[in-house]
Amino acid sequence: MKTRRLTKKEMRIFAVGQLGWSILSGLINAWLVTFYLPTTQDVEKGAHFYLPTGLIIFGILTILGLIAFICRIFDAVTDPWIASLSDRSTNPKGRRIPFMKRAAIPFAVIAVLVFFAPVNGVSGVNIAWVLCTLILFYLFMTMYCTPYNALISEFGKTQEDRMYISTAISLTFFFGTLIAYLPFVFAGVLQGMAWPCPSPGAIGPASSSSPSWP
Repeated sequence: MKTRRLTKKEMRIFAVGQLGWSILSGLINAWLVTFYLPTTQDVEKGAHFYLPTGLIIFGILTILGLIAFICRIFDAVTDPWIASLSDRSTNPKGRRIPFMKRAAIPFAVIAVLVFFAPVNGVSGVNIAWVLCTLILFYLFMTMYCTPYNALISEFGKTQEDRMYISTAISLTFFFGTLIAYLPFVFAGVLQGMAWPCPSPGAIGPASSSSPSWP
């Protein structure tokens, strides 16, 4: 399906799609270890361990490290697979945006569910939960991001357009990551004032509508 040249305003709107997924990705990167393997200081303040600690996988990996490794292998396999499906799509609404629409809401929901450990303590159930939800997270992220990135060259009809789009999405990626990490900035202040510190479960719903459709 041929696309016309976008206006600068439409390019900026397109860049907002980067804001959504960068918030969700930032939440996982910033909070996963903190939530499931809290520090001693956080435990003294009421946090819980949800996964076994220590280098228990061949003496070189934690359980969470092994899960992350498995998910990255899965992500490396699904990236070219989703790219191929998108390239070969004959959907009359386009090759890219239908994938993004199907992935956006599950992507946001799964990003929140990662932090809803079923058992309030160290448990094999929590290990299975983190593994399954993270695999789904990376699957839907790939379904959203791979077609989204392909649209950069398709919407960028000229070198100037591609440069403008790349600059815009770099800015939205920066601000999305910043939003995901902001609770760390304010955590000390809030705890010092005896206010409850924001948790991933509280931030997630606000970000669930962030992945946008160009």
